[in-house]
Amino acid sequence: MRHLESLAGRFVVSVPDGAKLERQRVQDDGGVPKYAVDFEDGATRYHLAYADLKEGTNPHEFLDGLMEAMSGGLPGRPVWRRLTAAGSPARDLELATSRGCTRARFLLASDRFYELTVEAPTGCEKPGRQFFDSFAVAPPRPKVFTDWEANIELTLPHAAWGLVQQGLDQDGHPVTVFARGGDGPKATITIHTEIVPAWLDVIEFSTTKRTLGEYRFDGDTCQGPRGANGEACIFIWQDGVMPLHFAIGGLYRRTIDEVQYTAYVVHAVYFDRGVAIVMQAPTKTFLEVESEFRRALGSLHAHPLD
Repeated sequence: MRHLESLAGRFVVSVPDGAKLERQRVQDDGGVPKYAVDFEDGATRYHLAYADLKEGTNPHEFLDGLMEAMSGGLPGRPVWRRLTAAGSPARDLELATSRGCTRARFLLASDRFYELTVEAPTGCEKPGRQFFDSFAVAPPRPKVFTDWEANIELTLPHAAWGLVQQGLDQDGHPVTVFARGGDGPKATITIHTEIVPAWLDVIEFSTTKRTLGEYRFDGDTCQGPRGANGEACIFIWQDGVMPLHFAIGGLYRRTIDEVQYTAYVVHAVYFDRGVAIVMQAPTKTFLEVESEFRRALGSLHAHPLD
């Protein structure tokens, strides 16, 4: 068997050594775009497709609905069963046709839908079992990003996060913006960088930024980073919230167009670079993404300047 891995698809699977790639494409089934790939080994055909579904889709309701719809629309008497495969809810379907047999497996893992199918003129059981049993879902690889202007590296905390802006702000300072996409709560992580005097330390840099009044310190109501140890609202690298040295962080609030936002704001100074990192979400949904902000804070570290 030949072992295949897809980083974009987040899966591994095996096909027979002699199987040849027939085609790969993006197909649209009922408004859900799917990436699909087909292999042929003689008269036996192997098909694999995946698609991202709406976040929070109930796997059992989705798969049972799919089986009922397919059972009613396919010729013959398809037989399907419930099972767990690759650690995820799955359904198997088998159908005998005039051209042979078809075995299919459908599973849903972390809002990603996978479809595996084997078609053969005779005896689908063995090739289907080998194909299905070799399939495994790989966990999403962390997205590690280095901002070379700030000399800061962070790991994006969830697959829904992505880079949306990198350039200069209205004052000509480098800025990098990440946003949380998908159907879940909206949030951003922004990294601002500017050149500062060599004598400026992080305390004075942070004080200067905070006195500008853009953010209001959330000292009246905040419980600080809501970790098991109940850290204070203001934290530094020794507090264990972030491994970023020579940095000060805090929990703040601001109002934009009458919408209140809560943000973790971190200030750091490295040589002649002053860095402000803002992890922000609307206050009403902040708790839904706070754990992701905490993971991002815990991933922050600096690269030494040459």
